[in-house]
Amino acid sequence: MSGRKSAFTLIEIMISIAIFSIFLAIGLGGASLHWLHRESDYRFALRNARYQVAAVRTARFDSLPPQTLTVGAGGWVQLAHKDLVPESLQVLGAEIPVQQVDNAKGRALLTAAAGTRVCLSYSYYLPDRGEAHTVPTSAPYQIVLRNTPVLYVDQVRVADGKVVPASGYQVVGEKLELTAKVAGKVVEIDYAGARIRNQVGGSYLDAGLNSTLQPGPCKLMRIQESYGFQGMGRIDLNLVKVADKL
Repeated sequence: MSGRKSAFTLIEIMISIAIFSIFLAIGLGGASLHWLHRESDYRFALRNARYQVAAVRTARFDSLPPQTLTVGAGGWVQLAHKDLVPESLQVLGAEIPVQQVDNAKGRALLTAAAGTRVCLSYSYYLPDRGEAHTVPTSAPYQIVLRNTPVLYVDQVRVADGKVVPASGYQVVGEKLELTAKVAGKVVEIDYAGARIRNQVGGSYLDAGLNSTLQPGPCKLMRIQESYGFQGMGRIDLNLVKVADKL
């Protein structure tokens, strides 16, 4: 008895093609969505880069890293900025260990006597500036922030410039919840998020505009915008900063 030869029917082939097309569409759709998220994060980081450059350009020369400072009581040195980049702080031109960094207060504990003059190099994060939203007119008065997860909120302002006190808002997951006092109003939020980070660092420049460890009247400021999940994208900007008084 001869065996029957099996073969795909036209209907089976059509069903297989349809299933394959569905899986292919799902894969391409995910890749397209991933690209759109990346492009959106890039535009957000580029927008904030303008604010960060303006902030560095208008900041006092001696408030930007590197900073030449005097060691205070107990070996503590007060920096001009908080939210430091981990392990970025070091003493230039001297073998002085950094024992501890207090990010909340923007200070560092050094193995040095009070009154010692030190030059500290470090990088710090700037918050996103001026993200605007209209607060709902009914409870809950929540708005969804763009850069999540939210690390901290620096300031909330109503469009007329009035600052909302810290008691007037709270972070709830990816949302900022406000009170009925600002219902229906446009607010601007300065805050830091984990997905898009704005990093600022610097170094001294000599007369030939080369980086040097010696304090001088010129600094090369580096502004780095890292964006996307796991910081997969980056925008690098440089700015020469000259001392306020030469």
